[in-house]
Amino acid sequence: MKIPEFAVNRRVTTTMVAMIMVVVGMISFSRLGLDFFPDLEFPTVSVVTTYRGASSEDLEKTITKSLEQIVSSISRVKKVTSVTTEGVSAITVEFEWGTNLDFAAQDIRDQIGLYRQYLPSEAEDPLVYKFDLAMLPVVFWGVTGNRPTFELQKLIEDDVAPRLERIDGVASAQVFSTEVREILVDVDKTALETRNLSLDRVIGALAVENVNVPAV
Repeated sequence: MKIPEFAVNRRVTTTMVAMIMVVVGMISFSRLGLDFFPDLEFPTVSVVTTYRGASSEDLEKTITKSLEQIVSSISRVKKVTSVTTEGVSAITVEFEWGTNLDFAAQDIRDQIGLYRQYLPSEAEDPLVYKFDLAMLPVVFWGVTGNRPTFELQKLIEDDVAPRLERIDGVASAQVFSTEVREILVDVDKTALETRNLSLDRVIGALAVENVNVPAV
């Protein structure tokens, strides 16, 4: 007997089966768990390297391409992408699903450690961390004021952020600003040539003076 014939000849039975399916579906739907941020671990590891003052072109040649070759040799790597901006190189390594990210991240750190001597010594050590939804901030606050931006940032970092971190349930409070205080040195090329000095000597002198030494 075909299904259409059974449904016509056994209308009561067909109706009861349909009702049972509706009731079971409603009960299952009411008990269905819902999580805005489910416990899902994306197989992604990021490598971020900071090189202050370096252009994106220099970073691409000296750091990004070298690190891409290093991380591509890790087993179970699916795709490697990178974004290079002025002073920052960010590489995203995507692994196959099911890869143990703890071991994968450690493999990347070990490989980078072997080739660290070939990277520019002025660059910061590459930071390797796993992507986790729990790392995403929950609340963003914008702060404005009549003070310069860098002074406002220092005020928030010194006074406001520590108090927020003491609140129950707050893991950390990070402060970001569009402006960073810096000092521009305008060098007179004619004066350098007159005194038989090179620009490297000036840069070296500034680097020596700009050092924090702990008091004894």
